[in-house]
Amino acid sequence: MTETKKRFMRCEIITPQGLIYSHRVKSISLQSQNSGMTLLYNHMPIVTTVDIGVIKVIRVTDDKELPNYIAVNGGVLEMHDNVCTIVATYAIRARDIDDGAVLIEKQEAEAAAAAALSRKDVVAYKRAQLSLKRALNMLEVSKLKP
Repeated sequence: MTETKKRFMRCEIITPQGLIYSHRVKSISLQSQNSGMTLLYNHMPIVTTVDIGVIKVIRVTDDKELPNYIAVNGGVLEMHDNVCTIVATYAIRARDIDDGAVLIEKQEAEAAAAAALSRKDVVAYKRAQLSLKRALNMLEVSKLKP
């Protein structure tokens, strides 16, 4: 039993709102600023940035492995001693995403981008594009609900 347990690691995702995810996992796949990456048991220690995207975690229960999906809006990942800690500006599990609210956020971001473009406000346009990217990410992750 102890040999089996040793093949797993711990994954914790923390945001300003609190602890979003904390489980025993087999693997963690995500998009860093430079490339996609998958972390497995005994991965070398690493600190990297996390890009807007989906985090796919293969969660381990007593009798099976379950995929969990989390939408993240960027952050920092630290991995050492088989503990992966992700500190994110915002994260939400796929099962908790309210599609209706996210569609409204998407429409508001599109309207803000159009308004900023017509005013030639570059900063407001970039902010609206970032909001749109976050909303689209949550919609994509929402499709992965079990």
